Amino acid sequence: MKEPTLNTWTSLFLLAAAQGFFLTIILLKKSKNNRANMPLAGIVLVFSLTLCYYVGYWTGFNQSLPLSIHLLNQLILLIGPLLFFYSKLLVGRTLTRADYWHLAPFVIISAWTTLGGLLVTSQPYASEIQSGITIFKNLHLIFYPWLILSLVYKADQHVPGTVRSWLLQIVVLFCLFTLSFASYYVMVWSQVLRVEYDYMVSFAMSLVIYYIGYFGYQRSNIFAPAKTKEKYQRSSLTEYALEILYQKVTAHLKSSKSYLQNDLKLADLAREIGVSSHQLSQIINQKSKANFHDFINKFRIEDAKTLMKDPDFRSAKIIHIAYDCGFNNKASFNTAFKKFTGVSPSQYKAFALARQEDQIRSFS
Repeated sequence: MKEPTLNTWTSLFLLAAAQGFFLTIILLKKSKNNRANMPLAGIVLVFSLTLCYYVGYWTGFNQSLPLSIHLLNQLILLIGPLLFFYSKLLVGRTLTRADYWHLAPFVIISAWTTLGGLLVTSQPYASEIQSGITIFKNLHLIFYPWLILSLVYKADQHVPGTVRSWLLQIVVLFCLFTLSFASYYVMVWSQVLRVEYDYMVSFAMSLVIYYIGYFGYQRSNIFAPAKTKEKYQRSSLTEYALEILYQKVTAHLKSSKSYLQNDLKLADLAREIGVSSHQLSQIINQKSKANFHDFINKFRIEDAKTLMKDPDFRSAKIIHIAYDCGFNNKASFNTAFKKFTGVSPSQYKAFALARQEDQIRSFS
């Protein structure tokens, strides 16, 4: 049996694995502020352990270790699911119990490898089973770029562009990872594999994973949820979820114009949006920096300004415009109008009419 030894390449891969373990610790520390960092840390950790297994294989150290060490070779089945978890959290969605079924292939194949697989290694069909597992691993990896891409396009249209761009980068990078992984087995089955080629394949895979890890870590400051007030400390809404829902609220109000209802309440709007009253309050407070009353009144005042500039409403009384825009009385309308414009409704209307007359004279 050849004596296990390290060379320049395997030493560099061990160093890369060590850096991966260090990055894992950093990401785990940052997961307190951003839950998406948890699966990202898992991806880096899983690949660092896989890299250690590869080094053990190249150097021959695996031969002197327990058979259970081959469990590390199955960790590749965790990278796709963890990347899917990371992507789902980034678009503001929460993980469900059903999502954890993505871990089932790893559990089943690992159990086979460590228990059932050990019992049939001497059987004639053992190599066919191993080939089947290898093919499944490649198909498993191919599935996840498609799944993440589908997630990005099905996500709410108000997901920030920076998040979409990063996830599309991840899809491209993971396709390169999958291609590198598959190329190893293509070379094995075509009997052209040399250890130098194996190093190059693993080097390419390392670049992809550590790029995702390091750049994901850098972006975690941008994607991290904002510090919330004590009132919302227990909220499950991330900064991205807040942004998505805030855009949904404003889009809904612009299309439905439900703010024109003079008796519109927080609970009513929450039902229309499909969130709880507490969540809607948090969305409005943190994203608009205003309370529900002022948030709704701002929409009403914008409508009032539009009506005052409309020639068809030149003769309309201020009180009628107030009612049309959802206010119950002239006093509350005047107060809200001056708060958002700095002038009274009558002053604004007079200015708008004077400007229209100036424009008419300039064209005559």
